Amino acid sequence: MLKIYPKKCTKCSKGFSKGIVIDGGQEYYCSEKCCLEQHKEEKVFPIKDRLVTYSEFLKIIKEDQDIFNEEEIFEWYAFTEWYVPDLQNGEAAYDSVGTKVYATFNIHNYIWDEQQ
Repeated sequence: MLKIYPKKCTKCSKGFSKGIVIDGGQEYYCSEKCCLEQHKEEKVFPIKDRLVTYSEFLKIIKEDQDIFNEEEIFEWYAFTEWYVPDLQNGEAAYDSVGTKVYATFNIHNYIWDEQQ
């Protein structure tokens, strides 16, 4: 059986079901490592009226969990989980190497509830 996943990593292109979503779905990452590699030292993450690098952002949220509510970070950054059965008609799923599998497939022929 082929494992399929509801999201594809922006950096490594692998399919995944748990990970990071940035900017309301503009970018998806399967791990912190991929997000860090993608953004390196770019100052693109808004926090406290300034832009910070992803490394700086992680340090800030580690020190102050309340900042999620104060700065409304949850609107552009989240660690979450997705499920293949929740996909809308026409929305693709992905296999472990990032190949698209469309929702016209029979989901019972696939293993989709485990992350690789």
